[in-house]
Amino acid sequence: MQNNSNSFETNHVDSYHADDVEEDNDAAFVWRTMEIELMSDQLPLFVKTANGRLNSATKRDCFTINPRMTNPEWMKCYQFIGAVIGRIMVKSFLYFGVPMAPTFWMLTQKNEIPSAEDFAREDARLKLHLDSFEEELEDGGNWPEDESWTWINSADKKEELPGHEGKVVTRENFAEYKNAIRDQLVAETAEQMKHIKMGIKGTLGEMNYIRSFLNWHDLMVLVETKILKNFDKEDGIAMFKENTVYEGNPCEDENIARFWKIFDAFNYEDKKAYINFVSGKSRIADKSHRFTQKHRIVTKSDRPVGSVPTSKPSEFELTLAKYTGEEQLKEKLIEAISKGCGLEPDRD
Repeated sequence: MQNNSNSFETNHVDSYHADDVEEDNDAAFVWRTMEIELMSDQLPLFVKTANGRLNSATKRDCFTINPRMTNPEWMKCYQFIGAVIGRIMVKSFLYFGVPMAPTFWMLTQKNEIPSAEDFAREDARLKLHLDSFEEELEDGGNWPEDESWTWINSADKKEELPGHEGKVVTRENFAEYKNAIRDQLVAETAEQMKHIKMGIKGTLGEMNYIRSFLNWHDLMVLVETKILKNFDKEDGIAMFKENTVYEGNPCEDENIARFWKIFDAFNYEDKKAYINFVSGKSRIADKSHRFTQKHRIVTKSDRPVGSVPTSKPSEFELTLAKYTGEEQLKEKLIEAISKGCGLEPDRD
């Protein structure tokens, strides 16, 4: 079983709420209850991504397959989950309420194997490790010496890659090393993914051919459509504003008005980048009552005028200084967003 640090807040997906018209039936209650258990320690078929467990970087809201669940009896559960996903694919009123990591959706597809970089987006430790080599590779600097072919296993422990014991990472074999990490991470959940794909195929039957026309992102949006919020829609932005609280300045303040004017003008990708920057998450609540945290905008007058905004993703918090005008705030906000939420765990 997983410890509490791996648990997801179980109120993220409500079993039932009066505002959920489409969920006002017994079957929906069962779906949502099952999803709650999948995101808890009660049924540890899934675990949070490494970033979720460490509260760092991006994709911290996402789940992935638990590689420790290897008992043949659990394979039946994974096949059932695959069958659920297959059913959701052809039923527009259903959705899968567990936010799964991009690498999971890639692995459900036949020809979309995740790269080491894809896995690194969900594990800041791997990202930092690979970056330490990439930077030297580009700059021609001092290559890290005596670095073994290591990876971080499912117990969050660093060990040598099986079959590559005693090897040292060099400039010449770095690409091969990255591929070996990828292969090990894919192999870690290969049996579980095999049964999930069996479940999808078994449910779709003759319609399984449609999967060949979908990439992993298409599939993710199709299955999780209700929890992927489109911020370009007016009601989505209005809901986001309603679930924002302010500290240091009232919502009527000129600084706050400038922020919202800039945010409203962002395109879809810019809005997604902002959510990632301020929360470390790839998804956000689709209904007001599902906001487990309010979006916080803090204004600190003691910061130098024109300071680059900062975020505290664990608190869903943006911190602003004072700005001379809209253009300065926009420039500094875009600069902050472009850097992302960082790779280190959040600190007070």
